[in-house]
Amino acid sequence: MNPDLSTYLQCPKCGDALHSDADRIECSKCGHRARVVNGIPHFSEVPADVLPEHTRHSPTDQGKWTHWRRINHAYIADVVGVQPPGVLAIDVGAGESPFRDLLARYPRCLCLDFYPYEGIDVVCNLTQKLPVRSGIADMVLLSNVLEHMSEPEATLQECGRLLRPGGQLVLTVPFLTKTHQPPYDYYRYTHYGLEYLLGKAGFSQIEVKPLGDLFEVQHSINIATGRLVKRLRNPILRLCARGALSAMRLSMRLLMKLCRLGGSDTTYKMGLVKGFGCVARK
Repeated sequence: MNPDLSTYLQCPKCGDALHSDADRIECSKCGHRARVVNGIPHFSEVPADVLPEHTRHSPTDQGKWTHWRRINHAYIADVVGVQPPGVLAIDVGAGESPFRDLLARYPRCLCLDFYPYEGIDVVCNLTQKLPVRSGIADMVLLSNVLEHMSEPEATLQECGRLLRPGGQLVLTVPFLTKTHQPPYDYYRYTHYGLEYLLGKAGFSQIEVKPLGDLFEVQHSINIATGRLVKRLRNPILRLCARGALSAMRLSMRLLMKLCRLGGSDTTYKMGLVKGFGCVARK
């Protein structure tokens, strides 16, 4: 295990210091233990009913990203500027770390997830107390994670615990999108819901921004509709459906250009957005 990692960790049961050797970590106070596998501490077992996401290509290959992931990257890149020496970022629910280029702006970074993806520093249960010391992080990233947490308020409180005073939480959540990673896809949050939960968890200076507009929502619908068309077995029906789908896509593109050219608000006031990005201070 990376010896520097031990300076960030604490016992998730009692909060005391941990002692490590080649194959395990142990709390000297309560005796809680964690395995070390290939240098990565495992504070929990991978749930048997959870299928981890594995992309067929490099997770950092932006050419293969979904529209939603591109929107996320642009938002986080705008929020995360050039960082001074010594600051620490913690990516909670990092997954395959598609935004590692942005986290590289931080001199120190700690990645947590329930599954030992490449680049993960600590495997742990994200729904429980995290095995990380309090008040050490300058930034906590929670990207497309909160909708999977059965107790979102507790998750936000844990993120706040990790932050130093004045530290920044950066989160993104989907809104109008398909159900994913079943059965652990619990919630969709509105602007007002995020403000309420973050305020209740002790955050301030909360800024919520809509991500994606009506036409980006329509883009997702077009993709889903295209998949339905491909499943049609009757070749004549399939041909007709493809023609109708092409006409719909062309008309939506024209409508999008006209609305944007005319300065029409196609985002939050209509209540139709792909999701939200949020920054809050501890």
